[in-house]
Amino acid sequence: PNDVLVDGNKCCGLLLETASPADHAPGPVVVLGVGLNVNQRAFPGVTSEREPHRAPPTSLARVAGRPVERAPLLAQILRRLEAHYQSLFDDAGRSVRAACEARLTALGERVTVERPRSGERLDGVFLGLAPDGAMRLRLPGGAEHVLHAGDVTTIGA
Repeated sequence: PNDVLVDGNKCCGLLLETASPADHAPGPVVVLGVGLNVNQRAFPGVTSEREPHRAPPTSLARVAGRPVERAPLLAQILRRLEAHYQSLFDDAGRSVRAACEARLTALGERVTVERPRSGERLDGVFLGLAPDGAMRLRLPGGAEHVLHAGDVTTIGA
């Protein structure tokens, strides 16, 4: 779950990737990429007919009804990231995971996950997040599968 939606419209995409720590690093390393639509008013070439399973794009300016200043926005994002980062050490990430699960739009719904390398598709019910942040998926036979990467689409969306 890496899309940030506002009223069903995508304003942000996140990409998180774990990396092997350097010899001097105290634990796992997570690289975070953020693509945030801040002041875009139009999204040329994007139509719901072309990709009906994707949330239509929006921007913070469209949602707020006014332009958004980037510097204060970035400062606020960094403050919040720092607080969440610290909680990874304070409670082993439980509060971050709970906050993410509370905002998952497809939780409990039937989804299809396409695995990035193999292209394999798995259908199942999105159960939530594993302790390491991976996606928990209940397969049709009842088995639970844990996925660390994949493109998720809600079935019937």
